Amino acid sequence: MVAFVQLPQAFYNDDIYQFNLLQSKNIPNEQDLFMRLIQTGRDRFNSTIYIGSNTIFRRVALDAIGGFATGTITEDMATGMLIQSKGYKTVFHNEVLAQGLAAESLSDFLSQRIRWARGTIQTMRKWNPITLPGYL
Repeated sequence: MVAFVQLPQAFYNDDIYQFNLLQSKNIPNEQDLFMRLIQTGRDRFNSTIYIGSNTIFRRVALDAIGGFATGTITEDMATGMLIQSKGYKTVFHNEVLAQGLAAESLSDFLSQRIRWARGTIQTMRKWNPITLPGYL
């Protein structure tokens, strides 16, 4: 049973690389590699990563893990891992249906990436994918 369908993140504004290099027409958003290529490849192995937005969930899958994960600042990553560990399928659909705002300054960008790194460490310490039953 499919637990969630993940869509790519897309942005209204230029990211900091496109903006600062004046290359919005010539280079893709820095997250496009992950969103368009890596997620598409992961989809083939039922390992789509839940990225926290632009996602449609099946309620029964969330109920099976007790709702969205808590105890980490990257609850999206943890929620996706826990759902996959229960044997649910995940799907990446490479079509932009919603857009958000990319980090607009270097300090915003760095804060975002530091938060993601901390959250990944928190998630790995709490739910180690090597020992999480059913995940690998």
